[in-house]
Order: sequence, then structure tokens, then C-alpha cells
Amino acid sequence: MSIQERCKNSWRIQMYVVKDGKPCRVTATVKGSRGDARRKERELLGSRDKGMYIPTGRLTVAQHLDQW
Repeated sequence: MSIQERCKNSWRIQMYVVKDGKPCRVTATVKGSRGDARRKERELLGSRDKGMYIPTGRLTVAQHLDQW
């Protein structure tokens, strides 16, 4: 797990989870303070520990068009 500052008040959180027996990298972007990024990190860790699916934030074209 890592938290990196991308630019002023923007943070990137990266972590690895195992989904369907394969490791997947999950990336989340948080706007705000480092404390906001830490809170999101704890939320992601809690979801991972409960075995819940963590969305990667990527959409297929069909999903994007459905939302649009």
C-alpha cells in the first residue's frame, strides 16, 4: 500500500488485492488533505479485509455510455 502526492491537494493510493485468485492493483485518487487520503486508505483496507470487491475506477466503454 502506498500514498503518493500527485500535485497540491491530490493524492494517489495504490494497493494490491487478490480477485479470483489473481493479484490486482487498485488505484484511487483523493482530492484534499493527506488526512483525507489516510481515511480513504483505511476505508479500502477495511473493504479488503472483509473480502469485499474494491472497484478499480476503470469503466468499459459500454458502462461509460450507460452512465452518460
